[in-house]
Amino acid sequence: MISVRIIQQTPDDMMFILSGTTAAFANTLRRIILSNVPQLAIEDVIIVENNSPFTDEFLAHRLGLIPLRSDSDFLVLPDECECGGVGCSLCSVTLTLSVETADEGMIVYTRDLESQDPMTVPVHQEIPIVQLGPQQKIILEAVAFLGIGKDHVKFQPVATVGYQFMPSITLDSNKCSDCKECQNACPRNVLEVENKQLSTRNILNCNLCQLCVDACEDDAITVSGSEDSIIFRVESTGGIDTERIVLKAAEILKEQALEFEGLLKELPLEK
Repeated sequence: MISVRIIQQTPDDMMFILSGTTAAFANTLRRIILSNVPQLAIEDVIIVENNSPFTDEFLAHRLGLIPLRSDSDFLVLPDECECGGVGCSLCSVTLTLSVETADEGMIVYTRDLESQDPMTVPVHQEIPIVQLGPQQKIILEAVAFLGIGKDHVKFQPVATVGYQFMPSITLDSNKCSDCKECQNACPRNVLEVENKQLSTRNILNCNLCQLCVDACEDDAITVSGSEDSIIFRVESTGGIDTERIVLKAAEILKEQALEFEGLLKELPLEK
């Protein structure tokens, strides 16, 4: 049975340990988070006026990559919406931008975007979009839809997601000369050797780089990873809390497993 132990958790960062599973399962969960968990992002941009240094295409590209925070539970994916993905209150949120400079230029920030939904706003208000010179203007309407990462990277809900095997470090005191070379070689200050005895400050910081093993001329230290205990890390872009990301990914994985089971049952039996 798979067990989960949460090591640290914030809305933007989460680390937990999966036990009783395999790297294949952890990698499946990682790929679903990257490719299948829906995230809100600007998809369509209607530009009314733009005489800024940015072309229309480049400006639309910048807007699409702005991470948006939203209570996306009330939204549905465009291809599942009754409007057929044209854009309605059930599947989209509209944001507008209207700025004009006089004799002095200005930097346009994400805080200048006005959303029709007060719950849908840029994650960070101080992301620069474009710098305008004197007598320049931008008027546009941006429509955000839910999407998934396998369609475009802007829909990925995470900045990074990864896993590694739980480290296991042992020291053979009979071989150790107490030179502390392994301790000095560790780039993350995980090891501490005193009187030929090994202790670890925080073994979760070990990334299995093997530099301590290479530095030990006595062949006294070994580092390996436990294949049934895996450290999993998730860092959100800020649009969705990490807990919701992981739970949604688990829900999608369950749905896909049940769908696959149903397809298997439909296969004809060999005689």
